[in-house]
Amino acid sequence: MWPLIEDASDPRCRIVGVADRRAVDTGMKIVWTRRASDFGKPEYGVRRAKAIEKHLSAIICEPRDLQQLFDRWLGPSDDLGLYLGGRRADQIQAARQLIEILPPASIVEMLRYLVEDYWGRRSGWPDLMIFRDHEFFFAEVKSATDKLGNSQQRWLRDNRERLHFPFKLIEVRKKELETLAGA
Repeated sequence: MWPLIEDASDPRCRIVGVADRRAVDTGMKIVWTRRASDFGKPEYGVRRAKAIEKHLSAIICEPRDLQQLFDRWLGPSDDLGLYLGGRRADQIQAARQLIEILPPASIVEMLRYLVEDYWGRRSGWPDLMIFRDHEFFFAEVKSATDKLGNSQQRWLRDNRERLHFPFKLIEVRKKELETLAGA
């Protein structure tokens, strides 16, 4: 999404400095990146709706092509990724796996959903994505006493109304073990 977010033709785009979280041991380092002043807010999604649609329609492609695009844009998007906190190796690997598993249309809808209100929608996603062969579902795992948080409830509502991803709520209960003497 970096070509869209760092679009120099966006009149609200500006250069901002953020702390490089990878440089904690070596002292403070500032990373300079370009982003719109309203990025991450619902206003951004409304204001940039045509640009978002144009960008996303251009990246709808076969999974192999989407993976190549991801790899090609990974380097140029490094500073933006640091700003968003998504540059750990495990996060990059998880993104690659999502591209391999999910249909491209699901990836595009996920990106659309996030870019329209990033700060309001980045949390609350389910704990797990379960997949086998060409089927997947998202799963939220709760104990018998655990409750859904506000952001999780928002994601569930948004998924039901808009995303339509297969979803299961899984309740885990503690099973009492029988002792051999009592059996």
